[in-house]
Amino acid sequence: MTDAPTSSTVAPGSAVRTNPIADGAAMRRTKGLSLRFKFLAFNLLIAFVPTIILFSAWEYASYNAALRELEEKLDEVLAIQSDILAAPLWNLEGDRMQLVLDAILKDSDFVMAAVSDHRGRLMAQSGVISPHHQGQVINSSHAIVSGSGDSTELLGELSLIATDTRISELVTKHLYLDVAIIALWLLASITAALVAFRRTIDTPLSRLLEAIHSTGQNLRRKRVNWSSEDEMGVVVRQFNKMQDRQEEYEDELQSAQANLERRVKERTVELVTARDEAHAASNAKSEFLAVMSHELRTPLNGVLGLTETLMDTTLSREQNNQLALIKESGWGLMSLLNDMLDLTKVETGSLKLEYLTFDLEHMVKRVTELWTGIIADKGLTFTLETPDELLPLIHSDPTRLRQVIQNLLSNAIKFTDAGEVSMTVTWSALAGNRARIAFQVRDTGPGIDSDVQSSIFDRFTQADTSITRRFGGSGLGLSICRELVALMDGTIGVSSEAGSGSAFWFTIECDIGEEADKVVLNNDQDTPDDDGTQSGLEDLQILVAEDNHVNRMVIKAILDSFGIKAAVVENGSLALEAVKAGGFDIVLMDVQMPVMDGITATAEIRALEGESASIPVIALTANAMHGDRERYLAQGFTEYVSKPIDARALHTALVRCSRAGIVDTEVPAQSLQA
Repeated sequence: MTDAPTSSTVAPGSAVRTNPIADGAAMRRTKGLSLRFKFLAFNLLIAFVPTIILFSAWEYASYNAALRELEEKLDEVLAIQSDILAAPLWNLEGDRMQLVLDAILKDSDFVMAAVSDHRGRLMAQSGVISPHHQGQVINSSHAIVSGSGDSTELLGELSLIATDTRISELVTKHLYLDVAIIALWLLASITAALVAFRRTIDTPLSRLLEAIHSTGQNLRRKRVNWSSEDEMGVVVRQFNKMQDRQEEYEDELQSAQANLERRVKERTVELVTARDEAHAASNAKSEFLAVMSHELRTPLNGVLGLTETLMDTTLSREQNNQLALIKESGWGLMSLLNDMLDLTKVETGSLKLEYLTFDLEHMVKRVTELWTGIIADKGLTFTLETPDELLPLIHSDPTRLRQVIQNLLSNAIKFTDAGEVSMTVTWSALAGNRARIAFQVRDTGPGIDSDVQSSIFDRFTQADTSITRRFGGSGLGLSICRELVALMDGTIGVSSEAGSGSAFWFTIECDIGEEADKVVLNNDQDTPDDDGTQSGLEDLQILVAEDNHVNRMVIKAILDSFGIKAAVVENGSLALEAVKAGGFDIVLMDVQMPVMDGITATAEIRALEGESASIPVIALTANAMHGDRERYLAQGFTEYVSKPIDARALHTALVRCSRAGIVDTEVPAQSLQA
């Protein structure tokens, strides 16, 4: 028992779902086949299918024609044999009828013959038809009569059965022949198609692919040698033209690239030359400023030092006023010189911070105390506001922070004729042990117009040109302040209205320091008493090495004010011999001297044997550029004091060198110029 066939119906208007994955896979497999295989399959298809259809139609027609011939033959045999069987049937001669039937069956087309009388009784039969016969069966009969014309009598009937066995065998033989013919035809067609494909498509296409492959490997562009007037010929010619154009483009590109590389090299050489010239100019500028700084500080040291000495003598009021003006002018020139040096550091990128841990609140108070006398002389009032909670120890550059505060205070006091100057300091904690410190200096001066506030921090800029005529100034202070504040991770600005005073503010960000790292700042050191004595210093034996007689007078006068008697030599060679002789506690060594300079003399001293090699040597120099202090300390000097020599700075250096435990502290030995 077989399963019943199943069927499915699709509702009208509904879409038949397909499998997109299977469709995509089949498409990818088809795309992966070679063009030759596709061409062969296509030619095989167009050659095989029509041939099969043609031969199938021919065989079908031949079979039908043979069947028709068999039917005609059957009718003819029935007619002839019916007449022959009339006499035996009339005489009831069964043997003769059997012989006739057997003779009929000798023809292989017939498988069974039978004679029956008019009553339908079987009189004779020859052959049988197999019930398993699969072919076509033709069954026909014909009446057996006697007489002729109108006087005929029905005697019986001749039945004859024919099959298509012979025809089928013949068709089968023809089919084998057809298959052989078709195979030969297909072989000939495929061979012809392959030859045609190779000559017209495969050869030029292979050459095209080879040319494309060589082009893809960055080889010289190859041309395809092929000449025909068909479509492949057009493609090849267009490809060769494209190669020509592409080669021209590549030649142009290589030429442009070579030209660009040449220009880049030339420009690089120009830039390197310009950079070297700029560096040389910057170095020359720095060297010039260093020389000028030294040359200006040396006479200024004499002017300011001798002025201080004269002011300590008995003078009239007018003489004291004149000396005060000289001192103020000298320090003004020194301030301008410092601003120019700072500006040079900003331009060359050499302005660096020196980080120390210090007491911020104490430093702010000491800075503001320096201005109390000037504020009182102008009849102004001053207030300092700090939070109730103690300001923290901070890790920053105290010298540069002091410089910014002093600049803002100086401007506020200078431009305020009446009223008040105030300073406010606040702080707030940040993440990661950091703090933000905010400073604000307010005054009741003339104020600043809003249209010039944006440029007030530019170099050589002042709010009003009349300010320069009235108050002086280079216009560098605020510009330098902006650079210093930026280095301390802060910002600076101003809030002001014309006629309503000004408020300059700035912020810095820094680490909160630890008590164990706290250092003592210069302006926190002990200073000489009014009588010029200091416990412990008056017993020191000081050797001074200085070639300039004015500077020798200044240094000697300052030491006299400390109660110290000093021996003086004029060059480093004499200083070295004096140290070898012994008897000195500290050496004050000028750096630039004839015969032997201070650096060489100090190196010679450090090379001595015994205690003389460790004698403290303080560098006295007009070189005050960035890095000078570190450079001198690295060359063996114990301390560093820049010129013009400030009494407090020199006193601090002497104290450090004379007291155990203070010599190696990280305190910057830069002079205070209030």
